[in-house]
Amino acid sequence: MKNIEELIGQLFIVGFKGKAPSSSFLNFLSEEKIGGVILFKDNCPSHEQIRKNIKAITSVSSYKHPFIAVDQEGGRVCRIAGAPAEIAAAKLYAELYGIERFSDDFSRSMICLESLGINLNLAPVCDIFINDKNSCLDGRCFGRTPQEVIPFVTKAVEITKKSNFLSCLKHFPGLGDA
Repeated sequence: MKNIEELIGQLFIVGFKGKAPSSSFLNFLSEEKIGGVILFKDNCPSHEQIRKNIKAITSVSSYKHPFIAVDQEGGRVCRIAGAPAEIAAAKLYAELYGIERFSDDFSRSMICLESLGINLNLAPVCDIFINDKNSCLDGRCFGRTPQEVIPFVTKAVEITKKSNFLSCLKHFPGLGDA
């Protein structure tokens, strides 16, 4: 049976600064039995470095499969650069490319992320873009109505599930409608 520290620690996903996790960060993960790590752009300069980082994290984790999370929405929110991981912005798929291309690109991205050892994508954004002055969500939403947004979000979840991945659907209260 898990003790209270393990139960609490597994609820947290934390990040680290720089290209690679420091020994003090790795000790923290181990001692506090942290459930996962989020990788930011600085942690992902190359696929090789991502694999090294994930190997270091999993080697000290209290869990067989800790959460390894990344924000890989597409467009300006892609922590892992370059094809096939990096995809276009949601707005471009909705307005120009269509759902079939989104499906192909997002599938390739998920396969790439999985091959690196990532198992949680903090995407897609499910908000409805309602305010042209909202620079935070500009380009990150699939449309201005539920009818525009729902098919893309549904497709992203279907692809994520097929890839044995987890996704975290995003909503930004006060910035967009969900």
